[in-house]
Amino acid sequence: MISVRGPALKYLERLSKRNDFLISSHHPLRETLMNQTGRTEAERHLFLQSMYKKAKEYLIHTWETTEVQQAIF
Repeated sequence: MISVRGPALKYLERLSKRNDFLISSHHPLRETLMNQTGRTEAERHLFLQSMYKKAKEYLIHTWETTEVQQAIF
């Protein structure tokens, strides 16, 4: 049986920070991120939470890595 795991919650938080940074900096991915995850910070937070919840329902387990260097996001 194949073991499939989702990311630990701390990575979701980092992804949220990274997305907010890219959106606020008017990065070329800004519109894509907003269209796929929400126009406001609150909408994006709810979107990521709901996707994490769905993943946890199916995957059950999470993964994480050891820190190699300090995280930027």
